[in-house]
Amino acid sequence: MNKSKIDIKNVFKPALLVMSVFSLLLFLSACNGKKDDKKADEKQRISTYVIIKRVEQQRIVISGKLESSEQTNLSFKIGGRVATIVYDVGDFVKKGTLMAALDQDEIAANVAQAELMHGKMKRDYERVVQLSQEGAATKEQLQDITTAFNSAEQQLKIARYNLNLSSVAAPFDGYVAMRRHEPGELIQAGDPVFVFIGRSSRLKVVSGIAGRYVSRVKPGNIVDVISDSAPEKIFKGRITRVGMAADFITGTFPVELEIVDSSSILRPGMVVTAAVPLGRTESLIMIPPESLVEADEDRGYVFIYDSASKKVQKVPVKLGGIIGDMMIVADGLKEGDEIAREGAEYLTGGEAVIKVESASPAAQNAQTKRAIQ
Repeated sequence: MNKSKIDIKNVFKPALLVMSVFSLLLFLSACNGKKDDKKADEKQRISTYVIIKRVEQQRIVISGKLESSEQTNLSFKIGGRVATIVYDVGDFVKKGTLMAALDQDEIAANVAQAELMHGKMKRDYERVVQLSQEGAATKEQLQDITTAFNSAEQQLKIARYNLNLSSVAAPFDGYVAMRRHEPGELIQAGDPVFVFIGRSSRLKVVSGIAGRYVSRVKPGNIVDVISDSAPEKIFKGRITRVGMAADFITGTFPVELEIVDSSSILRPGMVVTAAVPLGRTESLIMIPPESLVEADEDRGYVFIYDSASKKVQKVPVKLGGIIGDMMIVADGLKEGDEIAREGAEYLTGGEAVIKVESASPAAQNAQTKRAIQ
């Protein structure tokens, strides 16, 4: 397995912090009930794990829905009854092709009525102009008929404009992503009939980052992206925009990234997770999940083994996420601590234990590397 693949997987496992950590902790807490099966005077056999710090690249994980960079809602400008819908979800449509139309009877009648009114106002206007030139019409009459004629002319333009927008045509080559109405339905003006995406459009994700990270995220940064639809595949993305002001509701700064090597696997509307590098590394303390007991949200306990007294001490720890099959400990342990691993669920703290043969530090380090891949 090459290094890049290992690093990528290391990054995405923390993205499951909220769900994966809590689910795992519930399981571990349930296991603690097994300790009642042990006799009080029987020494518990345990294996141990020696804490070793690992240096990992610091990243933040963001998520969001995929959107098309060339996406639009197609709708009618006016309301009415849908007469025709030609295309359905997934269909490819060439630019300028008719996709849907409203019933034309009422709309055409409005145009005809506007044409009749315009014709009448034009005749009246020409007659008053002639009378005004002969001195038989007042200036006020001329102004009134001029206003009426101009109004009729604008009403005719509106009626013809609405007639043109009583049908929907493809604005560019693309695909129908969503169809929201059927023939015969009555719809309101502006109610989308189709969600239409461009044929050559790229996919993008809009999400948010905390203010403490915004200065370290730059347009052009390459990020790794995964989707539940293809968890085994890593896609590449590029940061395209970073907001200059925080959202007044969430308090986060908007960030937009574009998928640069998307395929037919990814579609608009899918939720993806992206790991954004911050350009720094950090030292992490990680433990195997079986070492943790009495877990509650981001808190739990481990048992530190004292080789001199051969006893264990129960200590609280604060959790910071998951990398692979290892749990990150943010506080409560230090490098070199030896903690109970197998058998930890049967311990209470303060008792003497029997330590069985454990892996050497070198072998343990190799196991940890495999666990976070």
